[in-house]
Amino acid sequence: SMSDPAPLLLRASRHLLAKMGPAGFTVKGSAGAGNLAQVPWIAFLDPDVTNSAQEGIYVVYLWSVDAKTLYLCLSQGVTDVAKKHKANVLPRLRSEATKIRTLISNESNDLLAEISLGSKDRLPVQYEAATIAAIKYETNNLPSDTRLRSDLSRMTDLYGTAVGRKRTRLTEDPEAWEAGLPEL
Repeated sequence: SMSDPAPLLLRASRHLLAKMGPAGFTVKGSAGAGNLAQVPWIAFLDPDVTNSAQEGIYVVYLWSVDAKTLYLCLSQGVTDVAKKHKANVLPRLRSEATKIRTLISNESNDLLAEISLGSKDRLPVQYEAATIAAIKYETNNLPSDTRLRSDLSRMTDLYGTAVGRKRTRLTEDPEAWEAGLPEL
């Protein structure tokens, strides 16, 4: 239930993780809204890019359905794309992820391009398709706090790089992208 230790810990962890993320970022997360989420998440949002995990690009921790795997991802919101392209949401998310991945290929060549959350349900499958780059951790063998902080810093730096390069490409060909970015 939502009052079990794991969802309570997840809600409390947002406040702790906010201290580790970049200054000015918003930290949001969900163990579910009313019901437990199959894939709990905690996102780091740059308010110059997005204020919601439903749209835009952001950094997010995603737990697999069995909770044995934790991913740190550069990802994109799925909700707005799903509303616009109901039947074509997965190809649209994958295409946008591939385009962004290409923009940061030198900086992300050692990162995962795909993740597996262990579910065939709508949201986890959309989260997988939306992933741009990721680092995988086994929850029973997490690295040191120093490494986790370093990886988070690397991913937020990659986030800034991806957004900057996408902004440049948007000015050149805005129709080639699924979603824009807010004006600075």
